[in-house]
Amino acid sequence: MLPEGCLREILHGQESEIRQRATLLLLERFLMGNQHLQKASESDDMEEVANQIQRSISASLRIASYRVRRSIQRDRGRFTEFDEAEHSKQSLHPAEIKYVRELPLEAQRQLLLFLLEEGVRSSAISTANSQIIHQMVDQELSQTEMAKELGISRQAVNQRIRFVAAGLNEALEKAEFPMQST
Repeated sequence: MLPEGCLREILHGQESEIRQRATLLLLERFLMGNQHLQKASESDDMEEVANQIQRSISASLRIASYRVRRSIQRDRGRFTEFDEAEHSKQSLHPAEIKYVRELPLEAQRQLLLFLLEEGVRSSAISTANSQIIHQMVDQELSQTEMAKELGISRQAVNQRIRFVAAGLNEALEKAEFPMQST
C-alpha cells in the first residue's frame, strides 16, 4: 500500500513517513485490543479477520496522513525567507522574547515538558494531569482522542487541561526569563 509517488500536493514525497506512522498506529492502537479482530481469530473466521485488518490499516493510514498534513502545514506557516542583513538588528535573545508563542515549536514543546516537571515538583500540577499532557504532546493526540483513550468525556480532558494551564502559568511566571502565555 502507498507506493512512492502516489500522493499529490502537500503530501507528495511523504509516503514513507505516512507508512511509518500508520504502522505505529496499527501496533499501538488498532490491532492490539481490537475485540472484533480477536473474536474473528478465535472463531477462525478468516474473512472477518481480513476485514478487521483492512479496516485497521485504512483507519491508521487516514489518521497518519492527516497528522503528516497537519504537521507540514503547521511547519510551512512558521518558516519564512530570512534576509540576514535586514534582520541582524532585530534578532532577539531568548530573554527578550515576551510570549511563548514567539519561540520555535520545538522550544515551546521542551518548555512545556520542563514546566510540567516543575509544576509537579511544586505540587501546582498533579502527576496524573501531567501524564495526560505528556501523552497528548508525545502522541499528538486531540482532546477527543485522549478522552477515548482514557474512557472519559472530552469535557473532562478539557477541565484537566485547564488545571494544568493554571499551574503552567504559575511556573512560567517564576521562570528565569518570565514570559506570558498569550
